[in-house]
Amino acid sequence: MSIGPIVYLTTPSDTSTSQIAPVGTMRAYNHSTYGHQIYKSVKCGEAGVTEGIAVSYKSGTLTDEVVLPAGTNEPNYLVAGIAQNAIANASYGWVLVSGEGVGMATGTTSAEAALATSGAAGKITGTTPGAVEHCIFGSIVTGASADALARVRVRGLI
Repeated sequence: MSIGPIVYLTTPSDTSTSQIAPVGTMRAYNHSTYGHQIYKSVKCGEAGVTEGIAVSYKSGTLTDEVVLPAGTNEPNYLVAGIAQNAIANASYGWVLVSGEGVGMATGTTSAEAALATSGAAGKITGTTPGAVEHCIFGSIVTGASADALARVRVRGLI
């Protein structure tokens, strides 16, 4: 059995009110700073998102095509990815599901902390494993202060 070639994105920052690719489509991208990344096509609903905002599936279903900013300690199986650029309400775009990129910190974050959502409209936080293991979806590579972009490593939200 042969496996087809990896399909790459040319511009993961593309957004449109028309569908760019079927929702859920996965594409690879080689970023000049962050290296190899995997993106998923999504549609934002009810609220647009800005760079670094984590998004989750609407209504807590894995089959729903629409994503919204993630809530407090969102279980990792509901997190769709992290927007690496702004995606307007009712528009299609790409979110990071694997690899390094940026996440908007809700408070001061430290390098090597586990990555989870904070509940501040999709912002991320560093946490230690404890009661929220099911919410961890990566790690923080370089910490940041509140409302600043931290370098993060997302672990396979596929």
